[in-house]
Amino acid sequence: MIGIDTKILVRHLTQDDPQQSRRVERFFQARSSDDPAFVSLVVVAEICWVITKTYAFKHLQVIDAFQRLLRSDQIQFEETDFLTTLFFGPAIRGDIADHIIAHIATQSGCAKTVTFDQAAAQNIPGMELIA
Repeated sequence: MIGIDTKILVRHLTQDDPQQSRRVERFFQARSSDDPAFVSLVVVAEICWVITKTYAFKHLQVIDAFQRLLRSDQIQFEETDFLTTLFFGPAIRGDIADHIIAHIATQSGCAKTVTFDQAAAQNIPGMELIA
């Protein structure tokens, strides 16, 4: 297994740099279920931010992209069960990165995650407004 960073998946999803995109596609062609690329939750959160802010992906485009990536035998995700539930479950309300933040905090034993973000507090289990 080989870990990959955000820019590798950004090139894969956007094809915005022909030379780098070709290298990324060759890299993925060499991956398999026996030797996949590894994507951490940090990379997932960062990709969501980059493709929405820099490449203007809409919420549904992000979900569709991750559904395709999660189906790939060439990629292994950290916390696959959580991401599968997130991207294939009921409609995601709120920021995907906030869902990841709340999940990591819960997995680490936190009773809750406090925030100033009203939308996150309303839409994401485990998040609430700071008192």
